[in-house]
Amino acid sequence: MLVSVVIPVYNGERYLAACLESVLKQTYQHFEVIVVDDGSTDGSRALLAMYEPRVRVIAQRNSGVSAARNLAVASAQGELIAFLDADDMWDNGKLAAMVDLMQAHPRCLAAYHSVRLIDADGTITLASDAEDNRWMSGDVLLGLVLGRTSNCFSPSQAIVRRGAFVSAGGFTLGIRQAEDYGLWLKLAAKGPILYLCAILGSYRRHAASVSIEANNGFGRAHGRFAALVSVRDEVASRPDEQLRRVFRDELLDAARTLGWFCRQQADWAGAYSAYSVASELAPREISLRLLAKMAHFNSRRFGSAAGGSENDDVGSR
Repeated sequence: MLVSVVIPVYNGERYLAACLESVLKQTYQHFEVIVVDDGSTDGSRALLAMYEPRVRVIAQRNSGVSAARNLAVASAQGELIAFLDADDMWDNGKLAAMVDLMQAHPRCLAAYHSVRLIDADGTITLASDAEDNRWMSGDVLLGLVLGRTSNCFSPSQAIVRRGAFVSAGGFTLGIRQAEDYGLWLKLAAKGPILYLCAILGSYRRHAASVSIEANNGFGRAHGRFAALVSVRDEVASRPDEQLRRVFRDELLDAARTLGWFCRQQADWAGAYSAYSVASELAPREISLRLLAKMAHFNSRRFGSAAGGSENDDVGSR
């Protein structure tokens, strides 16, 4: 079973060699490696040239990690797709264990495993995340909805059937953060996702990644809202009343939160979109929709934000 290993990189020269070596040293060797250079301006491209032809390199103008992954999958030959970020690493037996799992469970659409956390220098900061993930295996849609984006596995932990990835539409473009959350939700709405309780890689948290996580509240809100909206119809067709009720509450909260962030940034079109969903879910909050609509049209007509306090409606955080 051929595995296509997909690695997006943008200015990842510092960690890229360790990442690639961790793939090439796998005990399971029936794989191809596709690296998408997402417009790097450091030495990443020169480093990648040293690994050709063992590694196939595709270059694109800087378009973001989701576009890079989708581009790689579009040219992939493998039945299975294994994602790896350029600053993470796999243990030698990762692919062998995950391929065995996928072969043993042909109905599962994706699988993931545990990782250790490491810092910029490779020092272990958390030996295993197994306790956080153990409960999420099989039908994980409700768990993902409840877990939001904070209790979710990273692409470097996952392996996905290529057909399921294509059917789900791949990674959604235009999402600033938590873009993988939407893909996991779409897959979980269609079939099982399995968890293997084994540490098979290292997830690196360094200054750049920590800064993004800490300072991009709007990005997380946007990613969460878009992810939930993408599976709204599938959840509505489910007979599980608890799932539908929990999903409604989570989508309402996501809409309110995104609307609040959009208003702070004078993004009236975004606020209108988010508050429209909120008003559909909670009709008594119709004033939110009207407020956002007024602000949207005022900004278009006069080029300035409508007045009002950020705390003057129930959509405020």
